[in-house]
Amino acid sequence: MSILLIAPPWPLFNRPSIQIGALKAWLERGMAGLKIDTRHPYLDLAYRLGYLEYHRISQSSWAAESVFGALLFPEMADRAERLFRTSLKRRSEGGGEPPDFSLVCTRAREATEAFLDSVDLASVAMVGLSACLNQFTAGLYLARHIKELSPDTAIVMGGSSVSGGIGKGVLEAFSFLDFIIDGEGELPLQGLIEFLAGRRTALPEAVVARDGLEKGPKRVESGPKAEPEAEDGRDPDGCTKKLQIKDLDTLPVPDYDGYFREFSQLPSPPALSITLPVEASRGCWWGRCSFCNLNLQWRGYRAKGARRIAKEIDYLSQRYQLLDFALMDNCLPPKGAAEIFRHLEETGKDLCLFCELRAVHGQDEYRQFRRGGLRYLQVGIEALSSSLLKRLNKGATVIDNLAALRHAAENGIEIGANLITRFPGSTEEEAAETAANLDFAWPFAPLKAVPFWLGRMSPVFCHPGRFGIKALFPARQYGHIFPKEILDRLQPLILDWRGDRMRQKRIWRSIERRIEHLYRARKEHHASSLLTWREGGDFITIKQRLPDGQVLNHRLAGPSRQIYLAATDTTHEEELLSRFPGISREKLRAFLSDLVKKRLMFREAGRVLALATRDPLARDHV
Repeated sequence: MSILLIAPPWPLFNRPSIQIGALKAWLERGMAGLKIDTRHPYLDLAYRLGYLEYHRISQSSWAAESVFGALLFPEMADRAERLFRTSLKRRSEGGGEPPDFSLVCTRAREATEAFLDSVDLASVAMVGLSACLNQFTAGLYLARHIKELSPDTAIVMGGSSVSGGIGKGVLEAFSFLDFIIDGEGELPLQGLIEFLAGRRTALPEAVVARDGLEKGPKRVESGPKAEPEAEDGRDPDGCTKKLQIKDLDTLPVPDYDGYFREFSQLPSPPALSITLPVEASRGCWWGRCSFCNLNLQWRGYRAKGARRIAKEIDYLSQRYQLLDFALMDNCLPPKGAAEIFRHLEETGKDLCLFCELRAVHGQDEYRQFRRGGLRYLQVGIEALSSSLLKRLNKGATVIDNLAALRHAAENGIEIGANLITRFPGSTEEEAAETAANLDFAWPFAPLKAVPFWLGRMSPVFCHPGRFGIKALFPARQYGHIFPKEILDRLQPLILDWRGDRMRQKRIWRSIERRIEHLYRARKEHHASSLLTWREGGDFITIKQRLPDGQVLNHRLAGPSRQIYLAATDTTHEEELLSRFPGISREKLRAFLSDLVKKRLMFREAGRVLALATRDPLARDHV
């Protein structure tokens, strides 16, 4: 039985698809007699467009989706082009013009045709299409052509873009699709293959079938049956049942051989560093953020063991002779994250890793992250207002967020972080608090203002009234891609809302401009360290560069030095009083207040944080 797994455009072209790599490894280990091929047609599209142009488009979801939307629905091409141009202009820092839309569509069509010509569809029993970030319309376009060329081939689509109850509407709107996998892929896909092979009489609960296919498509082939341990239960809110792997340590290592074969066959392979994706966990251990819908595909949180993760990375490094990795998790486990990087340090390799973390880790953990190879980090900052953080249900405070920015900076870890603006119900006081606290965040990696967008199955979506939302409807961008008769059948992943939107835009406009100003100021200074300290024995010096370019120098000696260095991780004032009994409460508070006024320290709810980081030229500080 021949299976073809496809990763449509627009993933990052220097990464193989972890989705189809993991599925291939799972099926080959658990089901003998299958012939499984993986294909990454986005590589050829990147070559045809030019790698820089491809990358630019792939960074904008609406621009990426508009390209294949125009190919699917030529009558929508003019509106799709407007969406394409608008989306790329908004993302362009230098104000450069977007690429020619007609040419991009032509290259996308050519890449699709070339891919289809290279595949023997007559021998393929089932095609699986990944539909994750930016892949929805590209996957539909491929599916339509595959069904036209091989009507008896079963076509299944899975991924975040069709999970969370979205699948039924997708099947109703697009008759060339046969099945949707709602949730985690391994066990449902295995069950679907057994169903198509006539080895089971019913579809797995997580597989949604187009009407008339509950008894199977025309093609029936024999094949093996496997019954691994799984979870199969209905979500509390009545969503689709999901089949999930209980123990992620039982998963095989992803198979990326197909990607490297295709990469080597490009007419002129780019001279770039390939990054291998790895997963340490699925879901989010916090799982309570009111704005988040990143857990559409799974229920609950599961993580691999720290030693297993390190072994997997070491194995992939040896197999593909690479050192760059991206951990694809929503967030690493809170207690096991440092242990992962301790095991990675033991490999003795100069690894370079990216991951996402919550703002819950201390200074010592960040040092271990750096020693284990962490170089790029995304932290869920989201807000610099304590009350807004509560509204977002982040489970963190402003001082926690500043500590994460500080610790990453001190350890030479490049960090990316967003600030959510225009969140429904946020107040002028919260915006004012954000503006004030931006001065404390200034020395660190620039924050990016991201206006709130509403995702399906997020807490805001499930309980809109709690956030003052009066109505929900599909995001207006969908109307530039899909005809109305199609859009009426779909349950969109992203929604617009009616409530206090204009008020939120007014409240946050000046903050968004302030963030842009600070971002430009950092680039003008050409300095990565804007607030640093240097050791002098019984004193330290602190160098502070302000947004206007002014440079201030401070010196702290004796007890002042000791107190400041004792607060380089978040510390309660009471702990400082206990540690320095010779200093009165009044004198300590006055000293701390002076440092806060100078923006050398941050104070919140009885906790303080010294913001300056050790000068990168200092010895032995990492």
